[in-house]
Amino acid sequence: MLRVFMSVVFLTAALSAGTAAPAGARASGCEVVVIAVTAGDIQEDAAGFDEIWVKVAGSWFPTYLRSIRVNEGQTLTNSDLNNPRATKASVTVSIHEDDPWPKANDVLGSFTEDCSDGGTGPGGAVQTVGSGGVSYTVSYFARPV
Repeated sequence: MLRVFMSVVFLTAALSAGTAAPAGARASGCEVVVIAVTAGDIQEDAAGFDEIWVKVAGSWFPTYLRSIRVNEGQTLTNSDLNNPRATKASVTVSIHEDDPWPKANDVLGSFTEDCSDGGTGPGGAVQTVGSGGVSYTVSYFARPV
């Protein structure tokens, strides 16, 4: 819990220090930073864990070639996931379950943020994604830039 709190404090400071669109100017993009991912109900019940990637605007985290193991109820922090973030006009965040080759990986859920509502504010936001008994909660910040 302390790690999640420290990640939130660090990322709040980092986002506050960045350059935002000037008042009255139209933002050209949306910066999204994933703070944490919590496995509510995993897909691989028999194994007792999932191996996941977080995909943010086309980039894979922790890395393209390395997923990360997560147990049911476990929270992965921003640093566990190698700082997933992106800035684009619209940012899609998705959770993927890593399956052994040649089986295709599963998309467990996704959402899109475009900052059209002004972003999340300093408190961030939470999205729960998943279907068929699988659920992951993504905590994130978003702001127009």
